[in-house]
Amino acid sequence: MKLLTEPTINQQGKIANLPSPYNPSQEVKNRMELIVADYEVGDLIMGKDYEEFGNKTLVSFQNDLQKRFNNNVPPVSDDPNQDWRANTVRSLTRNKVISIVAHLTGSILYPNIIAQNENSVEDKEMGVVMRDCIEWACEQAKYEDMFVGACLDMCINPAIILYQDYFEVKRKIKEIIKKGEWQEKEIVDEIWSGFFNQIIPCDELYISNFYENDIQKQDFLIRVKNIPYYAAKAKYADCPDFEKYVRAGVKVFLSASDGNYYEADDDELQGRLVQEVTYYNRLADLEIRIVNGVMMDPPDRPMKRKDKRYPFAKSGYE
Repeated sequence: MKLLTEPTINQQGKIANLPSPYNPSQEVKNRMELIVADYEVGDLIMGKDYEEFGNKTLVSFQNDLQKRFNNNVPPVSDDPNQDWRANTVRSLTRNKVISIVAHLTGSILYPNIIAQNENSVEDKEMGVVMRDCIEWACEQAKYEDMFVGACLDMCINPAIILYQDYFEVKRKIKEIIKKGEWQEKEIVDEIWSGFFNQIIPCDELYISNFYENDIQKQDFLIRVKNIPYYAAKAKYADCPDFEKYVRAGVKVFLSASDGNYYEADDDELQGRLVQEVTYYNRLADLEIRIVNGVMMDPPDRPMKRKDKRYPFAKSGYE
């Protein structure tokens, strides 16, 4: 998924892209230059061949592992000396992975809660209450599906990355006050609000150090993903720049040559999607959201979590 957009140069050597009405302050431009510089580091790591992956990139290695699990049948060889061979694949790998996931989820899907009182004596009633609270929170966040998917993902892909957050999204409704009349009212959107757990594909999160296993020790994290325009509109309804400058399928980019913003159609967005970029920097205490190149937050927005940790967890299985 590309973050950077290069301007189109015409025959006269000038930028052919249309200028964008988005023209933020110099502080925003400086912060954007920092984010772009860090993204270039992450993109270099993402596109590099690694001996650990059989001299393949992360994406290529991940695709090979997923094909193996899905019993992908390779195409028939064009070589007449090879096309007579049976083009079949055994399901040994797939069956092993399913067996591991079944045993794992069956034993540790929910944690066992043991409570104690102030005298360090077991409090069974409070343990039951806390277990019910945890199960309720898990049901709200669809934890069971996420846990099974996480175990499956951990056994198949090079690594498993989990994301956890909490959202309170509001929307406007029309409340009927009497026959033929209504008034607008703002309520919490229960569909998009609440605890949120998600499995992040490895190729969606850009890191600063490939050989650092602890994700909390990364200098920065950049999550890049494409989402529907209507979902972004609900999420960023309180950001005035979204309504002004964000359009589905059209990215805004900062040109390094003249320091101005321009527009460009992005085929990856299919005319209906937007690119959401979230930049995390724990040492600088930054968490900045960018949609189609337009910064949704102040350039010095701090991280939301009180403990100032990344909202990600990483693990793996061999």
